[in-house]
Amino acid sequence: MLSERRATMMAELNEAQAEAEEALARSTKIKEDGETAETAFIPEFYGWKMEHTFRAKNRAGNMGIEKMWFYLSKDITEVTDIDDN
Repeated sequence: MLSERRATMMAELNEAQAEAEEALARSTKIKEDGETAETAFIPEFYGWKMEHTFRAKNRAGNMGIEKMWFYLSKDITEVTDIDDN
């Protein structure tokens, strides 16, 4: 009975060790891929982002502080998007 328990524990230990080695191999591969992705990444400038904060009346007529983000083209000649959080 003790030898069966020992055999079961050894089998579980070997299985856990194999899983740990597989996880280590995957993490090493991910790290290597991440490093190559970082070196291959070339940033591209899309334009400008401007935050505008202002006071305005809401529909109920109460004053409030509003904030909007304006996304501008590279040469700042046109607004490409507006985000009103």
